[in-house]
Amino acid sequence: MARVKRKLITGLARALLSGWKRGLIPRGLALGGIGFLLSLGTSGGVSCVRTCYEPLMNEGPYVKELFANPNPTGGADTVRVEALLVDEVWDEGSDFGPGVAGAKLFLDSLGYEGNGIPMLPSDGQFGSDSEWVYLNVDVSAYQPGALRIYVRGWDLDYEWGYPDSLDIEITE
Repeated sequence: MARVKRKLITGLARALLSGWKRGLIPRGLALGGIGFLLSLGTSGGVSCVRTCYEPLMNEGPYVKELFANPNPTGGADTVRVEALLVDEVWDEGSDFGPGVAGAKLFLDSLGYEGNGIPMLPSDGQFGSDSEWVYLNVDVSAYQPGALRIYVRGWDLDYEWGYPDSLDIEITE
């Protein structure tokens, strides 16, 4: 039953994305629709993108793993954010896309493609099908509470992937 639901959800998400790419569905509706579809039957919320997102068509890299250390901060002034971005292409008969070209981090809210704080490749250069990226974030000016960060990447064809988010718990 779970396999049937997953195939149905993937099929519906592909249909939405296909309509969006042809200009038949406004971008916000398509992305919102995909997020809603993928959150059915899961623990809920957009954060499920981390565990149930599958790449659709020729989109940019997706965030496969995302974490921050330390989290909670315990009074630390700097938090290291790390993410694994994977660039896969499923509809052209190949397993991987052109390669991850970069990643951006956003604090508090998701900005437009191209904005954000550049993240660094852990191996020193971008271009692989999967890339670990990192950024040391200064959190000393933030009050105790949750700080939401977003990570989003793009590939060598300048296709942007879907963002993922994580809450960093600022504590003293």
